[in-house]
Amino acid sequence: MSEMDRKDISERILAEIQHEEIQPFKGRIPPGLGRSMPGALLFKITCHCGVTAMLSVDVPSDAGEDKIGEMIPHLAEALDRQAEQFRRIPCDAHSRMSMG
Repeated sequence: MSEMDRKDISERILAEIQHEEIQPFKGRIPPGLGRSMPGALLFKITCHCGVTAMLSVDVPSDAGEDKIGEMIPHLAEALDRQAEQFRRIPCDAHSRMSMG
C-alpha cells in the first residue's frame, strides 16, 4: 500500500464514520508501533478534556482496490466503535492514562 493509497483509503473511511471528531493521525508515531502494525491506518480523537487517543484499523497490504472498497464500511464501523469506547471513559481516567 503506497502512501497515496493510504491517504485515499483514509479519506474514504472518514467519509463513512459517524464520529466527526475522528481525524487522520499526523505526526510522529510512537517508537515500535510502526513496525508492529505495517498495514495500520492511524487516526485520532480528542476529548474535550484535551486528551487525544490514537485509533487504528488494519488494511492488509495485499488487498486489492475491490477488496478495500468492500472493507471501507467495516473499517469505518471499527473506528466508530473505538471512538465510542474512548468517549465512554471518564476524563479523570483519560488524565491518568496520558500520564502513564
